[in-house]
Amino acid sequence: MNFKLAYTLVETIVVMTVVAAICIVMVVVLRPKDVKKEVLQKAGSNILYQLDFASKQILAKNTVNYSLKYLKADDGSEFDITSDDAEQKLISIYKKYLKGLNKKSLSSEYLSKVLVDENNMALTGISANSFNYGFFLNNNAYIAIKLNKNCTTHETYIYSPIQIQKRERNNSCGLFFFDVNGDMLPNKLGVDQYIVSIGEMGIK
Repeated sequence: MNFKLAYTLVETIVVMTVVAAICIVMVVVLRPKDVKKEVLQKAGSNILYQLDFASKQILAKNTVNYSLKYLKADDGSEFDITSDDAEQKLISIYKKYLKGLNKKSLSSEYLSKVLVDENNMALTGISANSFNYGFFLNNNAYIAIKLNKNCTTHETYIYSPIQIQKRERNNSCGLFFFDVNGDMLPNKLGVDQYIVSIGEMGIK
């Protein structure tokens, strides 16, 4: 009788241990979005640092008067960031300082879809297609650029992985859009998609 009781206690402990393990697993399983969001935001921070590093390299080696507004193209000629072909020339310079390039392309559906945030609030009329001269890095991140042609103060949405996402007024020459995992879901601003401002002295 005593042996049977002891055996039952052992069984109970084993069952409790199994139940505890299942509960821990369920907690993790029931929070995949939070875990995934944290991973994606970390990836977003890494890309932002790459862009910042590239900007500093460009300012040091490819600019006139240490300003991104006036640059030197690949052929050594100078160009103004407000000129018609500035986007293509600027992105070609950035490509030199970013880690690895991939020739993968995005679907027209992804490019044309209006950008939305975590709450499915849309940026009216703004899609990935609004940003010109996009390209992929080898880590599957997609980066594109949009210049406003004048570097003046204007109101725009800024979604940065290292600062509070807000609508703000800033002196901007344009915007960088990047998606840390290309066209893979969730495709949400502030989670895997970000927009940062390009000022005369680099990104901000």
